[in-house]
Amino acid sequence: TCAGDFSLKIKEGVATLQFCKPFDHLGVVADGQADSTLKATLKQFDGVQKVIILNSGGDCEFDLSGMNLCKE
Repeated sequence: TCAGDFSLKIKEGVATLQFCKPFDHLGVVADGQADSTLKATLKQFDGVQKVIILNSGGDCEFDLSGMNLCKE
């Protein structure tokens, strides 16, 4: 479940960040910067090898294809 602004779970080398409130998309470039910055920040934690970023509905936040590729 998602409460507050976000939830963060780390399990078996995968950090899953879920936004609980809508993310303000400011364009493709800004979204790409947000995506890479969040991933780089979370990968600084020991053992985190992969980062999944989800919206409040559980879909990949920055996946413009709509195919939830971040979950693969």
